[in-house]
Amino acid sequence: MIPRKAIEMIDRTFRDLLANEIPFGGKIIILGGDFRQVLPVVKKATHMQVINETIKYSFLWPFFEILHLTINMRVKAGNQEFANWLLTIGNGELLHLDASTPDLYCKDIISWFFEKIDCLNTNFINHIILSPQNDEVNKVNENILSRVPGEEVISYSIDKATLYGVDKSDGREEEATLRYSIEYLNSINLPGLPPHQLKLKVGCIVMLIRNISIVDGLCNGTRLTVLKIGKRVLTCQIATGNKNGSIVNLPRIELNTLSSNSSLPFVLYRRQFPVRLAYALTINKAQGQTFDKVGLYIERPIFSHGQLYVALSRCTTKENIKIFIKDDPVINNIVYREIL
Repeated sequence: MIPRKAIEMIDRTFRDLLANEIPFGGKIIILGGDFRQVLPVVKKATHMQVINETIKYSFLWPFFEILHLTINMRVKAGNQEFANWLLTIGNGELLHLDASTPDLYCKDIISWFFEKIDCLNTNFINHIILSPQNDEVNKVNENILSRVPGEEVISYSIDKATLYGVDKSDGREEEATLRYSIEYLNSINLPGLPPHQLKLKVGCIVMLIRNISIVDGLCNGTRLTVLKIGKRVLTCQIATGNKNGSIVNLPRIELNTLSSNSSLPFVLYRRQFPVRLAYALTINKAQGQTFDKVGLYIERPIFSHGQLYVALSRCTTKENIKIFIKDDPVINNIVYREIL
């Protein structure tokens, strides 16, 4: 997923540090990836513009020696048929999910996933529902939270805005606030920020959306189970990674849109717990992870190269994959339209 400009920037940096013109300053660089999977994200770009951003189109690509990995290490041993099926999808050889795979479809994927919900059952940490877009992810997360037993607690954020080029400390912060009302700022729901109304329950599964302490295992993407919800502190138990089982306290912190590719004409500052519900994730966010059960929730055609392949290959067995396609499974050929 890394854009070629990032690789080229690393190359220039090493050449400067080592004072030579050898690619990467003569250092050995190892890249790992699969062009069947999701390509770099380029907003409002055409298909060819996205392809042009891949490392394969960098002037550095001819300097790499390509080594092919041929064994699917995620698929359970003895399940080569599933591995081959995934490759036909990744290679664009399977035109549609036809009648030979009717067991893949599910009319109520949430009930299939959480038919025996126990809010303290950590087995659900390894279950996930994937969807192409954030709108569907938010809807699924809210639906599942409503089924989790317990009292719902809503944490409200404090939002502010400043104009670009204006420092918050120079007294002109009010200029943006006068242009954009608090109600409007509260209504903004961006992928890189927690929502204004963060709805949680004790025992629900959340995901960190910022790097807080790498040493303590609190990285962007870490999944946690909520143990206690306070006004200023969220007590959670880490559920993934080498710090699994550790109890942590997450304070409200101020996040902003400065580092994102936000199309907002101002910088939004939001003080809130740095988490989002994580029963469902976008396909892009799930890339590189492995789950015991994977559901694919599709309300509209998949829009990006490799998304269907990435979603279906997150699981170790075909039996633990279910797909919900809105209205009628016959539209599954549209699901493939953008990836072939």
